[in-house]
Amino acid sequence: MNLYDQLGLDKGCTAGDVKRAYRAKAKRHHPDMGGAPEVFNRISIAYRTLKDNESRARYDYDGTIATPAEEQNKAVALAGEILVNSFRAAVSKLSPERMKTKNVMAFVRSEISTGRDKASESILTLQARVEQFEDMIARVKKKGQGPDYIKAALTNELFQTRLQLKSALTLRESWVLALDLLVDYSWKVDPLQDKEWIGLTGDFG
Repeated sequence: MNLYDQLGLDKGCTAGDVKRAYRAKAKRHHPDMGGAPEVFNRISIAYRTLKDNESRARYDYDGTIATPAEEQNKAVALAGEILVNSFRAAVSKLSPERMKTKNVMAFVRSEISTGRDKASESILTLQARVEQFEDMIARVKKKGQGPDYIKAALTNELFQTRLQLKSALTLRESWVLALDLLVDYSWKVDPLQDKEWIGLTGDFG
């Protein structure tokens, strides 16, 4: 099943095109209006996939429609890697003596928070680029017959950017999940500290 065909669109369509096409077809094929349930179901699947940049990028890449559970499993697995790598990065910056008296988990939290913030910035940049390519594709017009080289190039750039955005969204989710995982950890410090076991509230001093 070609999801673009279900909505009467091509790969260069914008998010607005997807929304408008879905509304028109859903109104015509809704079971309450006498439409066939299987047709309406295909239209709905196409809309749910193509309206979202992340799921659309994956569909464009390999033709599969990922379920939310599949994407969540990827993010969780990556979150574990992020947690371990952030711990390694944190302890690599501390001397053995400081690790005995400082809350290492607070340093780990700082590493993860920085990664999450960078991922969020990347998403904003990529979302702006997607919108820019969609706008350019909608504006460029070619007269006469023959290949439309400019639109083809822009469509390819849009496709690549959507793939990058998909990865960035999954990565940010993984950074957030890594912070959730970190809550279950604490760090034992030397008895000279006021508290022997310190969770995430310790300072960086």
